[in-house]
Amino acid sequence: MPAAQVHGFDDQTELLTDQGWKALPQVTGEERALTLNGDVAEWAPITGLWRHAFDGYLNLHDGDRVNFAVTASHLLLVRGRETTYRRHSRLTVEDGEAIKEARRRGVPQAVLAARYGVSVGTIGDVAHGRRDGKLRTGAVDAPRWQLRPYTDLPEHFKVRRTNIWAGSHPDQITFATPPRTPGYQRTLTFAFDDWAEFLGWYVAEGWTHTEARGSWSIGIAQKPGVKYEQIADLLGRMGIRYYRGALALTFHHKGLSLWLQEHCGVGSGHKQIPVSIKEAGADMIDVFLDAFGRGDGAVHTHEDSRRYITSSLQLANDLHEVLCKVGRGRKVRVMAEAGSASVMSTTGRAFTRRRATYMVSDPGVPVDSDVRKQNVTRVRYTGTVYCVATSSQSVMVRRQGCALWLGTSACPPTDGRSPVAT
Repeated sequence: MPAAQVHGFDDQTELLTDQGWKALPQVTGEERALTLNGDVAEWAPITGLWRHAFDGYLNLHDGDRVNFAVTASHLLLVRGRETTYRRHSRLTVEDGEAIKEARRRGVPQAVLAARYGVSVGTIGDVAHGRRDGKLRTGAVDAPRWQLRPYTDLPEHFKVRRTNIWAGSHPDQITFATPPRTPGYQRTLTFAFDDWAEFLGWYVAEGWTHTEARGSWSIGIAQKPGVKYEQIADLLGRMGIRYYRGALALTFHHKGLSLWLQEHCGVGSGHKQIPVSIKEAGADMIDVFLDAFGRGDGAVHTHEDSRRYITSSLQLANDLHEVLCKVGRGRKVRVMAEAGSASVMSTTGRAFTRRRATYMVSDPGVPVDSDVRKQNVTRVRYTGTVYCVATSSQSVMVRRQGCALWLGTSACPPTDGRSPVAT
């Protein structure tokens, strides 16, 4: 096939699957990919794999927020760049009434912003009536998202990074341990929002320990202060009998301890987000992220934004996954390499890092990105280009830590389950 007709990504592109982020050369086709159904992100089967030998030029945008390398005919999920006025004028009177009703029902502004393709501030203005009389009464003529080959795109366009996520979770979760002594705490039942908050604190600052006498300890490290009391209040709401220590709050429960070890990892370098949180509704993911951020996060560029810091690569990838699901996926990067020197902030003692440290950016609100073709370079590439087939022709991909929605191949796959480069 001529290079000009080949669709695909380079070998540095990763795909978000139900098995985590995978480099495209490692995708087997047995996974499910994160795709778009309208504005909703959901898992969908990979219906085919597409690999081709390629010797030609790729279009590379190597930015801090947007990073892709695609063939000239590859499909991108884009829309034209709009002025502020046009973004506001996209909303009709009917949209305004729907937004007001959704806000009365408690739908988050960020979710509505992603749904209607406007800013969170605009949603707030509409919900409070400050846009009354300024909304459209006719058909909406502003650009909508569409799949277009790179070569057909204008000089200035937007790529999509926003979406909404449904997810699902139970109302409650229960842990039981066989009784050992009279009065022993055998069963714990938690409201799921408390559970999500607990897991946020635990993944950031928690640990488990099994003592020789068979005591199963669970602790969340924190010095006395505001955060210490927030954790204490949470454990109290959950009905957990805890102990106040000088540097941590602790309690004992075998069933919960075993679950945390299996699903959250052991040790700071091996922490991960449990699947039950990754697949939960967007509101519960945000509860988790809020607690995690209070433990291992910091305000980034503005009050609503955060930087999450971890020495676990798996946790960094999990954080990036859930942020992409709720429409706020931005970038994950190495903050400090393994073997680099640093100084303890508390003691001033110098040390050498055993593991790399990763930073995951959370913009706080869903944001799409502008792209100018003048910032795209044509680079020579000799090797294999990769793509997958999905029913919606959209997938969440990542390159150099930057995530965004892009299109899939418009061509038939080489082989749905046994890929062959041609």
